[in-house]
Amino acid sequence: MKIQKAQGSILAYSLVILAMMFAIVGTISTVTILEKKSAGASQSSAQAFQIADSGVQLAINKINKVLEVEQNRINNAFPGKCVVTNGEATVKEDVGTGMSYELKFYSAGSDVPINNCDESVTSIANIKSVGTYKNTVRAVKVGTDHCGETGIKDKADSTITYDEVLAEDGRCWLDRNLGAKSTANNVNGRGWYFQWGRGADQHQISNSATAAAPSSSITPGDKFLISNMLLNWYWYNGTGPDYSLVLWQGVAGINNPCPDGYRLPTGNVGGEWDKFVEAAGIKTCTLNCLDAAYNTTLKLVPTSYRRFNSGTIINAPQSVFLWTGTTRGATNSWMGTVSPTLVQAATFTNRGAGAPVRCIKD
Repeated sequence: MKIQKAQGSILAYSLVILAMMFAIVGTISTVTILEKKSAGASQSSAQAFQIADSGVQLAINKINKVLEVEQNRINNAFPGKCVVTNGEATVKEDVGTGMSYELKFYSAGSDVPINNCDESVTSIANIKSVGTYKNTVRAVKVGTDHCGETGIKDKADSTITYDEVLAEDGRCWLDRNLGAKSTANNVNGRGWYFQWGRGADQHQISNSATAAAPSSSITPGDKFLISNMLLNWYWYNGTGPDYSLVLWQGVAGINNPCPDGYRLPTGNVGGEWDKFVEAAGIKTCTLNCLDAAYNTTLKLVPTSYRRFNSGTIINAPQSVFLWTGTTRGATNSWMGTVSPTLVQAATFTNRGAGAPVRCIKD
């Protein structure tokens, strides 16, 4: 009888232990399921965010491609994709099963989306991208880099400041030539006269002294250098590396005279100067071209230039002269010019001449 009672007690204890084990296993399973659900939700959220972010980056790339051409509408950036839904210009892209992003565009200072697919992309200040992944939705909103900065200080003279202007080519340029005191169509709007490739070392001042000798240094001081015919009047005669390829090319150019973040435009056919005059509608001008150039957003002012063989300034400005950062051969570089009856993107001259500089945002 005692043995039977002991056996009954052992069975009862076993059942209790089994019940506890099942309870523990059930709890662990529930926690594991919850953790898996949580991990799955986090993964879906991250995927949706990545899709939204990718969508806005792709949108910026497409917008940048049409900024520099005449056809720069939202419809041009997203051909066949932009539709007006509920009064909002919308672009939607499916990127896979259960994966998509939707774009909306906002102008500066507005919380209301742009309502027209024919709106110029230059008016877009913000883009909102909504990414979807397996019914999980995430959104990002980013600003686009348009012009508007003011009070940009000159690298050589901090009392001279510039503003940004959004030009017809969709690019940001400084509103005047380096050294110009204003955008007026007179002597105050002409600016300084740089020898190509030199820094803002005071040689560019219109009344700087001259020196009748080339230099073996790429930082030759404050004089306007008069070279010789053997060098095609190039102010530099050093024997080191070919510095002409790095003096004025890009924001990192060794002697880049533009404010930080700006540089000279590229030249020759297909360069940034060429694209600007085409977008501004003056490339084929044959009459009153100086007036047409001044009436562009860049307000291009007829300037003088400084002779390469004497340093003398031509006092009667009859054309626009602007250096570009693009070289031609060993001693020449490309310019952008406008005369009363002609606009040229493929003019070149020797680097000893002194001409104005207009900077473009990189």
